[in-house]
Amino acid sequence: MAFAITQVFVPRTEHECRLWLHSLQVATAARSIAELMDEDVDGGEAYLAGLLHDLGRFVFLQQSPEKLQSRFEDVWCGGGDTLAAETRVFGVDHAELGGQVALAWELPERLRTTLDIHHQEDLSRLDRSTQALVAAVQIADRMSLALLRIDESEADRVETVARAAELPHVRRSPRARQLAPLILRVEEIAAEQAAALGIR
Repeated sequence: MAFAITQVFVPRTEHECRLWLHSLQVATAARSIAELMDEDVDGGEAYLAGLLHDLGRFVFLQQSPEKLQSRFEDVWCGGGDTLAAETRVFGVDHAELGGQVALAWELPERLRTTLDIHHQEDLSRLDRSTQALVAAVQIADRMSLALLRIDESEADRVETVARAAELPHVRRSPRARQLAPLILRVEEIAAEQAAALGIR
């Protein structure tokens, strides 16, 4: 699936490669996190949801790369409200756009829902299994963003990333002590996948 998507959204710039690495990290982490959760979430479904969670950003890059380039620094550095900025620039944020693309591609409803609401905290309207799928992607997203922001020489890097990935608003969410062992493995696996896809 990742190979097929790289043929549609071909990474050409440093920002596009970084977005791809982020998506691969989120996919890899979401699969592992789904296995830690009590709910019935398939690891393959969690991987696909993680891989596609920023589908809207890929569309923005394809349609208007110059408009999105300025937003990337905020995304990777954690500054500003990127969803509001995307809405100002494009009239829609990447999560909503990703949900719309998933609908047009006729992807399964749980996957569309996950793409559409992966930045929302209130998941109470969802059934427990879909809540767990969205939460796995949210935790994985936070983990990857922290990995991409933290200086590699930072001594307590793994602990910092694990704490950043915790989601206190999600019942039965894995805690930092459970996430810490995944972090280096996720980073390594995603880097191997990126290399196999020709993403540098």
